[in-house]
Amino acid sequence: QIAEPGDVVLSIHITSKLSGTYNSALLAAAELKNAPFDVIPFDSLTGAAVEGYMACEARIMERQGTSVEEIIERLEEIRDNNEVIFALDTLTFAQKSGRVRKVQVIAASLLRVKPIIALNEGMLDIIAKVRTRKTSLEYVIQEVHERIGHQPLNAAVMHAHDVIAASEFAEKVKKILDCKNIFIEEVSTGIAANLGPGTLGLVAYPALGEIF
Repeated sequence: QIAEPGDVVLSIHITSKLSGTYNSALLAAAELKNAPFDVIPFDSLTGAAVEGYMACEARIMERQGTSVEEIIERLEEIRDNNEVIFALDTLTFAQKSGRVRKVQVIAASLLRVKPIIALNEGMLDIIAKVRTRKTSLEYVIQEVHERIGHQPLNAAVMHAHDVIAASEFAEKVKKILDCKNIFIEEVSTGIAANLGPGTLGLVAYPALGEIF
């Protein structure tokens, strides 16, 4: 057991709309209601690198003596203002996974286009359909720029087992967006299985203070 009496355990979870982890955490917290410490599960309504950034910011704030309530407020701010957008090479895996709205998948697959998928309110939606890989990556950057690119950002480039393409994409991102922090990370096995090989994504939210 790591938690000491009087501690607060704040657990940050992938969106509850795509995973049952958050609900499982709620059940676990309920079972520990008589423990000498508190457990507070937090539904990020997102995934990928945003969760990592949330954990980093929460830890920094905790070390600075910030209250749990203020930490949760900051996490909610990140949750409400982040962008998670992926450029897929194919819709085959998304169609099989059922994680993307079915009608959108069928329509896009019939056109044989390169789909752009965003995480909106915890759900994956196709937000655009383009003809080429190059155009799809340009669209991802431009979309983030239009939504939140008027300010310094914490960002991450996500890839499905293609670090070379991710590195090249990250360089293009840094030329257009004001990235206070940016790193490259391979997507989880779950995301890779749902979205397929060749997937590249951009994650970003407005930066506030130092993280690394």
